[in-house]
Amino acid sequence: MKTRGFLFTPEWRSIGLALLLLPFLLALGFWQLERAGEKTVLQAHFETRERQGPVDIEELFDLADLRYQPIRLTGEFDHQRTVYLDNRIHNRQFGYEVVTLFKLHDRDHWVFVNRGWVAGDSSRRSLPSVGELNGIVDLVGEVHVPQSEMLTLGTEESAAAWPRVMQTINVSKLASEISVPVFPYTVRLAKNSPGSFEENWVVVNLKPAKHTGYAVQWFSMSVALTLLVIVANTNIIALIKGKT
Repeated sequence: MKTRGFLFTPEWRSIGLALLLLPFLLALGFWQLERAGEKTVLQAHFETRERQGPVDIEELFDLADLRYQPIRLTGEFDHQRTVYLDNRIHNRQFGYEVVTLFKLHDRDHWVFVNRGWVAGDSSRRSLPSVGELNGIVDLVGEVHVPQSEMLTLGTEESAAAWPRVMQTINVSKLASEISVPVFPYTVRLAKNSPGSFEENWVVVNLKPAKHTGYAVQWFSMSVALTLLVIVANTNIIALIKGKT
C-alpha cells in the first residue's frame, strides 16, 4: 500500500497555542543575546580602564563616563561615619560591606569608600568590629556607578545613628544629611589597599557566554515547538515511515 502525499490537517488548538508561545520564546532568545552584548561591552570597558591605570580624583571631572574608573585618593578615614551594607553573602556566609567616609587631604571634599566584605553575626545582635586606620593614607580604588537601583528590604536604622546599617547607599542623600561636599559615587577599594577587606564584587553578574547559552536554549525550544506543531498537524511521520 502506497502512502499518500503530504497532507496538512490543522488542529487549531495546537496551532493557536504555538502562535502564542513562539513569539514569546523567540523574544526571550533575542533578549538574552542583547544581554550578552551588553555584558561584553561592560567587560571590555572594564579591561580598558584597568589597563589605563588609576588617576587622581581631580581628573575625573573631565570624564563623562566614570564606570570602572581606577582612582587614587589621599586622605584619612572618618570612622565615625561608617555604613554597613546589609545582606551581603560571600562564599555562602552572611556579612556586610563596610563603607566609610573618607576626607581628601588638603581639600574640603569627601568620598564614601567601600572597603569590602566582612563576616557578620547571623543573629544580628552586634555589628562586626573592623578597627580603625588613623592618619593620612594613600588609597587605590575603582569608581562604582550602579547599573540599576537595588531593591530595599526591611527598614533601615535611624538617620541620626552612626555607624548605621543600610540595604543600599544613597550618596546624595547622605551628603545632604552631613552637609559636606561628597563625590557622587562610592569608590570600591582595591585589594591590599590600606583599610581594605575582602572583595566580593564582580564586573558582571553573568558572563556573556551564559546569556548566549540561555539564548540557544530558548531558540531550541522554539524549533522544538515548531517541529511538534508540524508533526501534530501533518502526516509527515507516515511519509517518513513509508520511505523506510
